[in-house]
Amino acid sequence: MWTRNRILCLLLPAILMGACATGSERPPNFEQRLADDGYVLGEQVERIMQYRLDGWSYLDPEHIVMQTGPSTQYLVSLAYRCRELGSAEDIAFTTTGGQLTRYDTLLVNGVGGVVERCPIRSLRRLEKAG
Repeated sequence: MWTRNRILCLLLPAILMGACATGSERPPNFEQRLADDGYVLGEQVERIMQYRLDGWSYLDPEHIVMQTGPSTQYLVSLAYRCRELGSAEDIAFTTTGGQLTRYDTLLVNGVGGVVERCPIRSLRRLEKAG
C-alpha cells in the first residue's frame, strides 16, 4: 500500500506537467485564420441582397466564411456553437425574400443526414488585407 501511494505521488506531478504543456497549444482563433488567408474584418451588414452561395469555409463552430461571388466574402457569425459545422457535408440558409439577414438560420447537414439549425448572430463583409 505504501509503495503504491509513493509511486502515485511520484507520477502525479509528471502527469499534471504533461497536461499543462499540451493545454497551452490552442488552435488559432477565427480572426487569426482570416488574417492567415489574407482577410480583415470589414463593416457589419444588416443583409446580403440577392446573394448566391458560391462556397463556404469552416473557421470554427461559430464562424464560417461565405463566398457570394469571385471576390465577395462575408463572415457569418452564429448565435452559439454549431456542433455539426466542422463535419458538415452541406449547408443552406433560411432567407427572407431573397436576402440573408441576421434573423435567418444556417442549416447544417451533418453526418448521418441530421440537420442542425444554427441562428445567425451577425454578418460582416470581409476585405482583402493590404
